[in-house]
Amino acid sequence: MEFSLAFLAILLLVSVFFSTVTASSSHVPIEETTNSKPLPNNFLFGTASSAYQFEGAFLSDGKGLSNWDVFTHTPGNIEDETNGDIAVDHYHRYLEDLDLMAFIGVNSYRFSISWARILPKGRFGEMNKAGIDHYNKLIDSLLERGIEPFVTLTHYDIPQELEDRYGAWLSPQAKQGGVIGVVINAVWHEPISDSFEDISAAERAHSFYMNWFLDPIIFGYYPAEMEEILGFDLPRFSTEDQKKLKNGADFIGINHYTSFYVKDCLYSVCEPKWGSSKIEGYGDKDKPNTQTEDLLNDTRRADYMSSYLGALETSMREGADVRGYFAWSLLDNFEWISGYTERFGLYHVDYATLKRTPKFSAFWYKNFIAQNLMGNNFSAVASRKVT
Repeated sequence: MEFSLAFLAILLLVSVFFSTVTASSSHVPIEETTNSKPLPNNFLFGTASSAYQFEGAFLSDGKGLSNWDVFTHTPGNIEDETNGDIAVDHYHRYLEDLDLMAFIGVNSYRFSISWARILPKGRFGEMNKAGIDHYNKLIDSLLERGIEPFVTLTHYDIPQELEDRYGAWLSPQAKQGGVIGVVINAVWHEPISDSFEDISAAERAHSFYMNWFLDPIIFGYYPAEMEEILGFDLPRFSTEDQKKLKNGADFIGINHYTSFYVKDCLYSVCEPKWGSSKIEGYGDKDKPNTQTEDLLNDTRRADYMSSYLGALETSMREGADVRGYFAWSLLDNFEWISGYTERFGLYHVDYATLKRTPKFSAFWYKNFIAQNLMGNNFSAVASRKVT
């Protein structure tokens, strides 16, 4: 299968995590521009989750241990010493959560399947019928609501048995039919100036952060910057390996969280010392507890989504084949090594009661989808003033 980067089909999986400002979410105005075209009728407006971050029920109904079950139960690994044993209890509350999606109006949902829930021992032992039944019911319930399921086969968590026996993914196996791709955590690096040195530094940053993964599956070899710096320390692909790798993905997904300016200098020289900011009263990690009202009014997140959707529209006009936008995430959830200290959801979750409450961004996304599906303009900017 031949493709070029310019016309590569991309499912854009965008995470939003900006801090909040106070406003009322009872009504969300949207400013529309008049120079944009609506998205295609089959464009995917979605949201997303992952099994370990959402499901909980970590040993319910025959589920086996995953590598993240073991990792989070080891003291010192998680910032707030929590785990995903309960998470947001999506396993038991999925019908409620699907109704939250339907309220927003999404037509697609990306979620992952816990291998340890359907294959408790990995490739060893029996399948767990209760786990398979759960995902069948989840998919059927999505389809009943007109929401198309997109399944992530692995989102970091795998059966601990495979971790113990193989070191996770060190045993290659051929795909068994279907359309198979990879999702890349893609941070953009922009040179801080037009100098050759800063442009080269940005290219090195791309190579060591993103192209390290992309180049082998597109071109069959590692980026030139990595080859130049690491030389023979890099693994070597045989001719047969290169044939298998080159254009080996059916699609490439992009998880984009943030961007950085890059300057050609040592980090310690470029950045002021953290200590000086602490002396001046800045840079302290611990902040006063934020009130729930503030957490619900995440208007900066809506502005962030709006600006990225505008950039997406521009790239589509220039020829990029983009099929969808999945906002991370539906709910606040267990955020890996950060535990429950970060909140990225369109819905706020009270972790004591597990009550879900829509944030400003949920209302904004709902209005945005409705406007677009009615054929209105694609670009929209969420106002910070709420009436």
